[in-house]
Amino acid sequence: MAIGGDMLRFATFLYLAGVLVFPAFAETYLIKPNGTGDYPTIQEAIDAAVDGDSILLADGVFTGPGNRDLQIAGKAITVASQSGNADDCVVDCEGTEAENHRFTYFQDGETETTVLDGFTIRNGWQEVAGGGIRCDSSPLIIRCVFENCRAALGAGLGIGGDPRIEDCVFRNNVASFQGGGLDMGDYASP
Repeated sequence: MAIGGDMLRFATFLYLAGVLVFPAFAETYLIKPNGTGDYPTIQEAIDAAVDGDSILLADGVFTGPGNRDLQIAGKAITVASQSGNADDCVVDCEGTEAENHRFTYFQDGETETTVLDGFTIRNGWQEVAGGGIRCDSSPLIIRCVFENCRAALGAGLGIGGDPRIEDCVFRNNVASFQGGGLDMGDYASP
């Protein structure tokens, strides 16, 4: 009987060691503009994601609620185009002067482990700052295009934090005060 108890303890030890040594694998979710895929909207995928997960956006144009005004909530996730071609993967925020919308507002302590990669953010519109994205934290934004966005300050990207921005394109954005492409606040250091 003692051997049976020892074997049970040993098996329990191996199980716990495996759980602690081999953490769960990160998930990758594919989202499609027509609402099919792993989740119907980008926001629903963000809500389900945990640190380390990736959300891939299929080529096409994403519109409507759940695909704009996104809440990242400080998660260390990646949102990227599946193809890597920003011209083929577009989030159209459909913002207007009467109805303001942007892609997201980074305000929850995001760091470089929160990544946006390789898609176009189009038609964001805000009265004050950050028509496409407002950024008061420190995410990594790479290979994105900011297009046809509007705001008083930083039509494409309004920066109040310390993001890292690489290989992005700003085109046809209009600021009514300053920073058609982007604007940095006094304490920003991107």
